[in-house]
Amino acid sequence: MEAEEFKRLLLPLADKLFRISRSLVKNDDEAKDIVQDTFLKLWEIRDKLAAIDNYEAFCIRMVKNLSLDYLKSARVRNENDKPGDEAAKNVSEESPEPDALNRMIENESGRIVGTLIDRLPDQQKEIIKLRHYSECSIEEIVSLTGMSAVNIRTILSRARKKIKEQFEKIFENELN
Repeated sequence: MEAEEFKRLLLPLADKLFRISRSLVKNDDEAKDIVQDTFLKLWEIRDKLAAIDNYEAFCIRMVKNLSLDYLKSARVRNENDKPGDEAAKNVSEESPEPDALNRMIENESGRIVGTLIDRLPDQQKEIIKLRHYSECSIEEIVSLTGMSAVNIRTILSRARKKIKEQFEKIFENELN
């Protein structure tokens, strides 16, 4: 594969690959690095890419694997153990403006939903992240996972239902 063909076929996937990586690693800078590493690896194997039928699915699988490798690395485990990070995140104003209050509520709701997603079984978690964070179509998820479209829709439905039930339970407990 020549440079022009590489640019034409693969570089347009960069935004999608970034969204997938960011949804997994939860860090913009690391996701950018992972996408850059993905393109470097793709460039290194460019002569073998002609055998690939679906470039997009291949690239998505590669960025997903690199993102998961990053998460497994000791560096991430060490960074997560830094003291004081959580305290810095929880600083708030004494009397926030209405817009600021709404943003705080939205951020807290998003954080709770993210936590609930992380508690899902691995298969549900992977598929809901691909669908909602990475904005993959059902067909793209089919090609990535090898599951049927019906199975993916069922898993998504069950995951959404579980998240909704747990979210409502959290707010019920807060009100009581």
